[in-house]
Amino acid sequence: MRPVKLASAVTSAVIAAAISSSALADKASDTLNIAFEASVATLDFYFLNIDEGYSIAQSVCDTLVFRDPETMEIKPLLATSWEWTGPKQIDMTLREGVKFHNGETFDADDVVFTLNWASDPKTGAYGQVMVDWIDHVEKLEPYKVRIYQKAESRAVLDQLSSGLPIYPADYYKEVGTEGFSAQPICTGPYKVTSVETGAEVVLERNEDYFEGSPKGKAQISRIVMRSVQDTNTRMAELMTGQVDFIYKLTADQADQLKNVPDLTLSQIRGTRIAYMMFNPVNPPADSPIKDVRVRKAIAHTIDRDGIVANLIRGVSTRLDTFCNPVMPGCIDGVFTYEHDLDKAKALLAEAGYPNGFNIDIYAYRDRFVTEALIGDLQKVGINANLNYMQYASLDENWRKGNLSIAHQTWAGFGLMDAGNHLVSHYLGPDSITQDEAIKDKVRAGFVAPTPEERDADYGEALKMLAEGVYWVPLYIVTENYAFTKDLEYQPSNDGINRFYFAKWK
Repeated sequence: MRPVKLASAVTSAVIAAAISSSALADKASDTLNIAFEASVATLDFYFLNIDEGYSIAQSVCDTLVFRDPETMEIKPLLATSWEWTGPKQIDMTLREGVKFHNGETFDADDVVFTLNWASDPKTGAYGQVMVDWIDHVEKLEPYKVRIYQKAESRAVLDQLSSGLPIYPADYYKEVGTEGFSAQPICTGPYKVTSVETGAEVVLERNEDYFEGSPKGKAQISRIVMRSVQDTNTRMAELMTGQVDFIYKLTADQADQLKNVPDLTLSQIRGTRIAYMMFNPVNPPADSPIKDVRVRKAIAHTIDRDGIVANLIRGVSTRLDTFCNPVMPGCIDGVFTYEHDLDKAKALLAEAGYPNGFNIDIYAYRDRFVTEALIGDLQKVGINANLNYMQYASLDENWRKGNLSIAHQTWAGFGLMDAGNHLVSHYLGPDSITQDEAIKDKVRAGFVAPTPEERDADYGEALKMLAEGVYWVPLYIVTENYAFTKDLEYQPSNDGINRFYFAKWK
């Protein structure tokens, strides 16, 4: 490898540390080594809240149906066929001959247990939008189940394809969430052979994976996924051959790797969106965020075009709505607050803050963007103190009402329907609006019988959200991936890595 000039952030000391690492990555060993920033706290996949965990779930577990990441077509997986047998019920015929990793036979009892358990509010599954549409599930035959919905919606196939892995009933009842996290058992193309919670997960190919799966048989025999929180270390390990694959790089980091020999850089405009979210419903006492004029002032203060052009770059674009326009039902162009500091100052003065105010802002990723937002706010006298933390802590504090403003991102659990996004944010117990007119439009759109009626209802809800400035939408995230040129892999735009599609060249 010829010498490469790197930005000063990636120091020779870091590279030396990477070279001394005990992990070795190469095509010859048929082991794909992956380094990511996040710490995956559990492998009980119903309690996940990060993309890295969903990517592991995709490799280890199967759902009833599969959404092709290229065509978006829903295909059979653990279910071979399905039929709407009533306005709010769907019958699913299950695949026979499938084995869990521990040798147990998959059948209707596993589906009934998993979905009834996951949809029980007492379970506390993290992604409630995934499961709270389920009323109950019943067994019709050894390989046939009926799923009853609480309300009529054809969008539920998206949930069934993305976030509802099927567990072995007997095993889970025996070991519970703690035991399952220590040794997950599913039916997927990879099985977990080693777990160091929060640090490392080792997967090995499931040699008995069933024929006919749209995932196909895994091509690479072993995958090692490690949490390496320092970005410079991840980059150095990639460049020195200690790992094969890293992602979630900033634009500057991606630029550093563009001309590195033997590496592939892939930039995808994903489904993840970035935004500032306000908490006007239950913010800390005396928070200025309760006043819509303050929220409008902030909307006019943020230079969204400048952030995209100077910081994000890649294939990102400015976002002008409260969901990703690529998703069915997401109506674009509703957020029309342009960058205007004079208008922002006038609104602050009208609200009683002519000299601005002090406030805390919270974030969990893309710190450089949060710092730019803070810089913009200072221009109108708003002094924002940054509280940077892990996502789980930020989410917990948000739900408790401890936060006024958070810089967040959202990929929607890999779901590809705007309804899932809107229901999750505006109908849940921690909704950022108590406006029943908005909630009614979201409910109506979610059960609308035609796409046209859905779009009309969601469009009205999105316009009302813009009028109330519950968010400041920022941009659609560019997902930057870097990996060895020995690897053949096409990232998908939903932020979920399907490593069973990866193979060596």
